[in-house]
Amino acid sequence: MVTTLLYYIIQVCAWFIPLYLLFLFVFKNYTFHYWNRWYLLLIGIVSFILPFVHYKIIDNKTVYAQLQQNQILQTRFIETENIAINDMLQTVVPPMPQHFSWLYFIAIIYLIGVGVTSAKLLYSLLNIKRLIEKAKKSWKTNIAMVFTTDAVPHSSFFNYIFINKKAKMDAELDKIIYHEMQHNEKLHSVDVLYCEILKILMWFNPFVYWYKKSLQEIHEFEVDAEMTKLYNKESYAQLLLKVASLNINKLINTFSSTPLKTRIMMLFNPKTYPMKKLAFLLVVPVIGFLLMAYGNVKHKTITTIKVKNNPALTLVIDAGHGGADPGAVANNLNESNLSLAYANEIATIAKEAGYRVILTRNSDSAVMLKRRAEIANEAQANAFISIHFNSNANNKTANGIDAYVRDKTKLDSTSDKMAHQILLQLANQKQIAINSTYAQKRKSGIYIINNVIAPSVLLELGYISNDNDVKQIVNEAFRKNVANQIVLGINNYFGNKN
Repeated sequence: MVTTLLYYIIQVCAWFIPLYLLFLFVFKNYTFHYWNRWYLLLIGIVSFILPFVHYKIIDNKTVYAQLQQNQILQTRFIETENIAINDMLQTVVPPMPQHFSWLYFIAIIYLIGVGVTSAKLLYSLLNIKRLIEKAKKSWKTNIAMVFTTDAVPHSSFFNYIFINKKAKMDAELDKIIYHEMQHNEKLHSVDVLYCEILKILMWFNPFVYWYKKSLQEIHEFEVDAEMTKLYNKESYAQLLLKVASLNINKLINTFSSTPLKTRIMMLFNPKTYPMKKLAFLLVVPVIGFLLMAYGNVKHKTITTIKVKNNPALTLVIDAGHGGADPGAVANNLNESNLSLAYANEIATIAKEAGYRVILTRNSDSAVMLKRRAEIANEAQANAFISIHFNSNANNKTANGIDAYVRDKTKLDSTSDKMAHQILLQLANQKQIAINSTYAQKRKSGIYIINNVIAPSVLLELGYISNDNDVKQIVNEAFRKNVANQIVLGINNYFGNKN
């Protein structure tokens, strides 16, 4: 979980830095202080939201099968070169023990940094609390005037205004108090605490420290602009220089902290032309570019299968068991219902692809094995697929998809080749493993695929006794994907041209 958090924070930084750079290079010198303040505040929030944004890119793919009548079995299989079957299969490999992980080491360093920066914030808050409790206070409406002799310049924190009694108490003190009251009215201390939270979460990011400095600079620009509405710019600038001091506590808003060059220059800068506010729209293409660069992109491929030149290509789909024979039963599921649902899904996709489809059963009815084989042979099927599901009450960890073809006494290469193509396609789904027993020949044989003339494959599409397999098997999206991959495999067996 810690490493997930660290990865998320790195994503946040990846958004935060370019958005802050946009401010530095484009908006920083504008006199739109209110707009700049809110831009900076929002990029912090947006940077934490955008890693959750994702979008889909849909690729439409059409697969064509070019077939000639009476040449299906002789010429339709295309060998796959330079692909090891085992490379396509999903296998469960136990993780190797690791004595040292750099990822966890970095995560620990990150948490230490979070702890240190949090402690520094707490220390600063306690210092302010100590000053308030120790110093003499005088209330003015909702403002507390805190008179202190400590090394604290004229400054403010929320509705507390710190007046240093050691500083020169001249007639211009009213200006200083009014200045600090403006910080309180504009809630600048809230912004500062917000920056401190960002520093805690991104303490390793140098840009977050410059970000806080930029935001505090804008606070002063905002208040200076208010002050010059009441006071002469030249006299106000002289006052800033007169009481210039170092900011001891980074949480407080100091009346005149050094250096002052930027503040005084901003005082006398001409107002930015209002139409330049349109420049803030630049954030839209920047975010768009960043989404393209490293946003969460989910690719989705929609495959359309079309068969050309042979509308009579017949595919027989057999839903295993049925009626009084439920097949395997586990986890409140029975094989006969599942196999019928998957057979219907395969039939729907195959019909849309241009195949002539026949189901050995289309309801929860009993059909003898002999009759199922006769249905396929009478229809002169070009391919026969029997759908089943596995179960193992003695071994709940048993899982995966299996494919069976004819036994050794009735072995033919066409069934092997079709099973090969179907399993290659089923390997594209990542939820249920493809067992390494590819195109397994059972010694006892399987009656139905041994007695169908056409190339025949029996598929066991997972174990209903295995919790992980069950979770996928009952999922509608998984069923549609598996059905699509099976039809693609059959299509590849007969020969396709994209």
